Amino acid sequence: MKITGTKRYIWDAPKERQIQYLNYLFSRRSTTIDKSRYRVIKNIFQSASGIKLDDLDTTARKRLIMKLFYFKFKNSCSNAKYVRAGKKKGYENVKFLLGEWSSIIRNLKKYRPDLVELGIEICRKYIESGFAGEYAPVVHRIGGKGTDYEWNNITIIAKKEHDELTKKERQGQNN
Repeated sequence: MKITGTKRYIWDAPKERQIQYLNYLFSRRSTTIDKSRYRVIKNIFQSASGIKLDDLDTTARKRLIMKLFYFKFKNSCSNAKYVRAGKKKGYENVKFLLGEWSSIIRNLKKYRPDLVELGIEICRKYIESGFAGEYAPVVHRIGGKGTDYEWNNITIIAKKEHDELTKKERQGQNN
């Protein structure tokens, strides 16, 4: 959708134009979110226009939340697979067993549909908070240190809660 007028970026455009853009973008089923589109959406919600989730139509709102959750889930899994599991100190014996990268969302829906609902709710709060990092959905291993990333022992929680649990876990190991 072409942006007309004197504004260079969509997040600088009037609120009505931003709403129109997001409604158009998420009216299509095939819309995916990548890093650059994520930044655009984040900038729109953080702009001075004060756009809220409820300003979007129902279909666009649901798809935005769902697609944003999938994006954040994949990023969290990417971090687990490529930064932590088997590489980072304290994760030497941890394996990433959530399946092939290309089918991770399909596997999420297949093996843990409860996490999809939970993640969507957390993602809604994340958007409503203005994309505050502490409310971002992240993958958390249930079972503590040394537990592999498997479908039966992960959950989705807000980053703030994840940091608190991780801090308590580390303090428990030091005592």
